[in-house]
Amino acid sequence: HKDGAGALLADPRGISIKGSVASLLEIEGGWESAVSSALGSLSDAVVLSDLSSAIKALAVLKTENQGRADLLILGESRAVTVSIPATLTSLRSKVSSAILGDLLESLLPAHVVADDLNEAERIIKEHPELIVLTRDGEMISKRLARGGAGNSLIHIAKLIESTEELIGNLSHESERLRFESNTLKEKREDAERAYEAARAELNESDSKMASLTESMAGLGQSIKSAKDEIAKAEQRLRIEQIETRALEEFGLDGQTLVTEYGPENLVPTFIETESGEIVQGDEVPFKREAQEKRLAAAERSLTLLGKINPLALEEYSSLEERLKYLADQMEDLKKSRKDLMDIVKEVDDKVLEIFTQAYNDTAKEFEGIFGRLFPGGEGRLILTNPEDMLTTGIDVEARPPGKRIKRLSLLSGGERSLTAVALLIAIFKARPSPFYVMDEVE
Repeated sequence: HKDGAGALLADPRGISIKGSVASLLEIEGGWESAVSSALGSLSDAVVLSDLSSAIKALAVLKTENQGRADLLILGESRAVTVSIPATLTSLRSKVSSAILGDLLESLLPAHVVADDLNEAERIIKEHPELIVLTRDGEMISKRLARGGAGNSLIHIAKLIESTEELIGNLSHESERLRFESNTLKEKREDAERAYEAARAELNESDSKMASLTESMAGLGQSIKSAKDEIAKAEQRLRIEQIETRALEEFGLDGQTLVTEYGPENLVPTFIETESGEIVQGDEVPFKREAQEKRLAAAERSLTLLGKINPLALEEYSSLEERLKYLADQMEDLKKSRKDLMDIVKEVDDKVLEIFTQAYNDTAKEFEGIFGRLFPGGEGRLILTNPEDMLTTGIDVEARPPGKRIKRLSLLSGGERSLTAVALLIAIFKARPSPFYVMDEVE
C-alpha cells in the first residue's frame, strides 16, 4: 500500500512539516527498541505545526491518492496525569526533543522501564495502571503485551545515523592515507635519487682515498715524532717554571727543593685545637692525591679570608667609639621622647578635664536659656564622638515649640539667630568674662 507519511516528507507541498516523530527524538543509547514499542505506529507519524497544516495534509493525501498517514499536531496539550512511584524510572526520562516538548508527556504518560520481563511482571502486579517496557522492546500492561524480534523505524534511523558517521570517518581516513602514501612515494623517489648521487660520489672518492691513505701513513709517523718532542719540551718548561717560582717565593733552588721537599720525605700535618690554636701533628708519607686535596682546601680557606686590610684595627677602634657615641645619643633621645610623651599626656588630661567641665556647664546653661527664649521648646548640645573628647565635634539641636524639626538648617532666620544668642549667653554664663563686645548679632 502507499505510504502517505513518506509522500508528505518527500514533498511537503508548502505544508509546515517538522519531520517524522522518529527523526525528532533524541533517545538514550540502548532504549531505541523500548521507545519504538511504546510509540507503536506513531513513531512513523508526521509532526505538523498547527491544525490547519494537518487539514491541508489530509486533503493532499486524499486528492492525490497518496495513501494514509498518522499526523501529530504541535501546541499546548493536556497530558493524562499518571503518578509514577519514585522507585521507578519513567521512559520519558530516556527521551528528549527540542521540537515535540510537552507532546512527549501525552505520548508516554504512564510508561516506565524495567531490566527484564520478570521485573516488568512484578511492576504490573503492584501498579496495574502503568505500562512497562524493557530494553529489548517488550511492552507489558494489564491488558496488552507486545514483543518479539524485528527492527523499528527508530532503530533503523539510529543504524543509518551510525553508518553514515562511520562512512564519513572512513572517508576521512582514506583521504589521509592516500595523502600520506603520495608523500611517502615522493620521499622514496627523492631518497633513491640521493642514493644514486652519493654512490657515484663514493666511487669517485675511492681512488682519492687510496692516495690519501699513503700520504697519511707518512704524516702519521712525522706527527708522532713531533708530539714526543712537544711533550718533552712542555715537561722541561714546567720544571723550569716550578724552579723559578720556588726561587722567587721561597728562595730555594731546584736541587734544594728536591732534596728537602721531595716525595721521599715525610709531610708534616697541622691540627686546630678546641681553643682555635694551630699545632703540628704527626708526619705522614707523601701521597700526591692527599696533598693535592690539602692544597685545594688551603686555597679555599685563603680565598674566604679575602684581602688583608692593614688598617683594620684602627678602623675597628674608630667604629667602636662611633657606636658608643651613637648609643649614648639614642639613650638621650629615648629619654627625651619619654619626657615629651609624659608632658603631652599631662596636657591632654588637663585639656580633657577643662573641656569636659566647660561642655557640661555650657550644655546645662543652653538648655535653660533656650527654654526661656522658646517657651515650650527644647534645645541641647550633642557630642559627635563622646568616646574621644579631644577630637569630638559639637552639634546643636533646636526644636521651637510647635515644630518637630531639630536641624538648624530647617529653622527660620530669626529662630537660628535666637538659637545662636542662646548658645552665646550659655557660654557667657558657664564661663563668665569681665568684658563682652557684641556687634551685629544676626
